Parts: sequence; C-alpha cells; structure tokens
Amino acid sequence: MKIAVVLHLYYIDLWDEFCNGLKKFNGIEFDLYVSLTIGSTSSHELDLIRTQISKEFPRTQFYILENKGLDVGSFLIILKSMIQNEKEYDYILKLHSKKSVKSCGPIRGDSWRKQLCEPLFHNIENILTFFSRNNNVGMIGSKAHLYNIEGTNAILICQLKDLLGITTEQKAFIGGTMFWIKYSILTHYLTVERIQKIYDLLEEGYFIDLHQGKFTHAMERVFGYMVLDNNHLIAGA
Repeated sequence: MKIAVVLHLYYIDLWDEFCNGLKKFNGIEFDLYVSLTIGSTSSHELDLIRTQISKEFPRTQFYILENKGLDVGSFLIILKSMIQNEKEYDYILKLHSKKSVKSCGPIRGDSWRKQLCEPLFHNIENILTFFSRNNNVGMIGSKAHLYNIEGTNAILICQLKDLLGITTEQKAFIGGTMFWIKYSILTHYLTVERIQKIYDLLEEGYFIDLHQGKFTHAMERVFGYMVLDNNHLIAGA
C-alpha cells in the first residue's frame, strides 16, 4: 500500500500540530509533500521550518509556491508533479493549516481545523482497513463537515464539471478540503493539462465567497463530485 500526505503549510506556526498528527502513522510508510507560500513569512523563517520538518521527516519534498488558489492551488501543483513523475499511490491524505481568521475568527477557525484533522489522524490503520474492506468508498473526511450546499459557487462548479467530464448530479463534499482520497479517482479526472487549466482559473491571495463565487471554493466541492461521479461514496469519520 502506497500513501502520500500532501500538507499545505501556509501558517508555519501550526507545524507542531501536524507533526504530532503525522507521528500517529506509527510505522506505516508514507511520502510527505509540503507546500510553503512565498510571502507568508520571511525567507529565513521558511528556511528554518524546512530544516525543522526535514529533521522529523528527512525525505519530505518541498514546494515553495505563490499564494494562488489557497490550499487547493498548491494541492493541484503537487498532484501535477506526481503525475509528471509517474508516481503511483493508493491513497492521498490532503491537509492544510486552516485558520480562517478573517472569515470566522480565530477560535472558530481553530475548532474547524481540529474537527477536520482529528478524525483523519485518530486511527489511521482503521481508516486504511475501512478503505480495503469497502471498495466503493473513495473519500473519507470529517462527518461534521460533510455538506451538499453549492451556494454562490454553483455556476463555477458547472464550468469545472464540464471541463472534467463530470456528469453526476449528486452533491457531497468535505467543507474545509481535508480528506483521505483514492489516488486513482484524482488521476482519472485530473490530467496534467486539465490541472493547468483549472490552476489558471484560481484566484490569488486571500478571499471569501459570501457574495460571489470563487473557482477555488468551487474546486473544493468538485473533489467530492469526482468521487461520486466515479461511482464511489464519501464516508464520514
């Protein structure tokens, strides 16, 4: 079984929290990909955090990226690199240092992140066993944040579905974009060319979509729609 963990670490002060989570793999091997953001902090601090991460996980692959598409943009860039380098995985664990300070405040933001992360780390061996025993499950995420609301993103979601050849009318996704997912589902829909087209649409910098849809948040939903279109289920943990 081959596993990759993709962590978008915009807020480097949260590394210890994720490091503790990753240690719960308890001997289960995985490849770690970490994206850091240009301008999120000083170049010196970015160098320090890379050194710190490498001490814990020496084979980590780092990506230093522009702030485009938030965690979705960085995930697509890393996925494109995986495909170009002919990497093969069974499952991907997608994580990011979510704070949501401007949209919901620091207390609620921290709570949201922990509600998303903790079920993914709680018992990793059980999650992998659940996948292997339930072949129709394609994604696992926090059941507290399993939604089906498109909101202001509906039109943009349709555009992305058309680009990816998704025809399902089912709606379900993990709000907050942290989940386990079958790699084969991602690569079925996301070719290098399609990834680049989507990445070019993503917004730059920080934003929210209370009054106007954003391609970044539309893509958040489309990850779930890929699973459903591929005749798989999304399970809540």
